[in-house]
Amino acid sequence: VLVPHLAVLVPHLAVLVPHLAVAPVTGASLPTATWRALHVDGALLVVDKGAGLLTVPGIGEAKADCLLSRLADAGHPEVGHAAHRLDRDTSGVLA
Repeated sequence: VLVPHLAVLVPHLAVLVPHLAVAPVTGASLPTATWRALHVDGALLVVDKGAGLLTVPGIGEAKADCLLSRLADAGHPEVGHAAHRLDRDTSGVLA
């Protein structure tokens, strides 16, 4: 959800607050979070996970969106678990 610019009025002063990306639920993946495959072959999948994306699902339907679910949606259903994970707000490479 994007929050539009907000004008906070102070006598004779206007301050603009920039757009902020806000997760619909605390700790959930951000809808704008991205990932990309760096290497794909029959034995190995290497992924660059962007910040804002959970690696594995959290508890509850609101936290089901994660790297594993997006990999399954992209045609990699064989990736059923993560050997390691990065925190939601951490970007990096996972194999």
